[in-house]
Amino acid sequence: MKNAIVAPLLGACLLVAMTPVAATQADAGLRLEQVVGRVLARNPQLQQFDTEARAAGARVRQAGQGTPYRLGLELENILGTGPFEGMDTPEATLSLSRVLETGGKPGHRAELARSRLGQLRTEQDARRLDVLAAAARQFVRVVGLQQQVGLARDELELVRANRESVRRRVEAGRSPDADLARADIAVDRTELALAQAHSELDSARLGLAVHWAATTPDFNRAEADLFRLPGVEPFDHYAAQLERNPDLARFATRARLAEARQRLAAARATPDVELGGGLRYLGEGDEAALLFSARIPLGSRSRAEPYRAEADNLALLTPWQREQQRLELHAALYAIHRQLRQARERTLRLRGEIIPAAERVLDDYSRGYARGRYSLLDLTQARRTLLELRREALAAATDYHLSRVELDRLIGVGPDAGVQP
Repeated sequence: MKNAIVAPLLGACLLVAMTPVAATQADAGLRLEQVVGRVLARNPQLQQFDTEARAAGARVRQAGQGTPYRLGLELENILGTGPFEGMDTPEATLSLSRVLETGGKPGHRAELARSRLGQLRTEQDARRLDVLAAAARQFVRVVGLQQQVGLARDELELVRANRESVRRRVEAGRSPDADLARADIAVDRTELALAQAHSELDSARLGLAVHWAATTPDFNRAEADLFRLPGVEPFDHYAAQLERNPDLARFATRARLAEARQRLAAARATPDVELGGGLRYLGEGDEAALLFSARIPLGSRSRAEPYRAEADNLALLTPWQREQQRLELHAALYAIHRQLRQARERTLRLRGEIIPAAERVLDDYSRGYARGRYSLLDLTQARRTLLELRREALAAATDYHLSRVELDRLIGVGPDAGVQP
């Protein structure tokens, strides 16, 4: 399943880059497909997967080994009393024995280990998607914070321009000095907000770089257009793809694991046979004799019954667990699908209808204030309304892309909103 996940990742683009493809990396900034490539190549959690798989492969070879041969040496009639005093009449037995496992136990153990290896790989697929989704979410946050810094700069320019308008009105005697003091306070507060936005952006950039094991951000900007919002398919379109979710796929490997456990438990009912043979030196006149031995444990079937019962009951659990997981994923997908559509609709309406109307209102109040028709409070309120609407649109667009990352994770693919760079 790894190739099915990695292939779309390398060509994925959650957002559309805003600079030409031919630009240098420093000029173009960091794009999502570059983030995906860096995470796949350098993320410490992903790098341990191969080591885990090799260790699991070694366990498969361990499980498939048969029982070893045993070389034995027995000495009798030595260091005793009477006629057995000293080393005069020793008896020595050199033997070679081995337990022969019946019922195909080595093969069943190896099959069980291979099933566990398959389960590990499925879990790794889920963890890989989790890591990539976390990186994509952080990328979206960085882009959103960059936009917030831009809005804070716009607000600072606006309040400074308002302060100049107020200054001119005060100097002309049409406004009280208190209006200028209030305008100065607004500028100071906006400068503090801009500094705070820069600080949050710096932290977010480092948080993104950590995903590929960098201790300092090695990029200037995260380049993407948050307001490019691809359409959302009907819910059934995504629900049909839930089977690709690794959290569901792992139950297929669990079922194979349960079957392998059942076969191994059934094989325990067949007793193993220990066979041996060797040469015994009798200690009198250099006489020797061959010997053979065979041992079979008793009660193998009754001792195997608890193992069989455990394996059977664990096998019965898997379908119920899978169904519960499927229902939970279905409910989560439905909620995220609703959030995705709502965020898109909210963003489009804000940018298409509400914000343009607020801009017209602000223009009217700006002209009216310059002519003395409106007060500073009226102008400030119009300005604040427009800035809040712009922030609300940015938040809605950010929610859209964060929800898209979660939706893609649920249907078992990497960060990809279906938009080509």
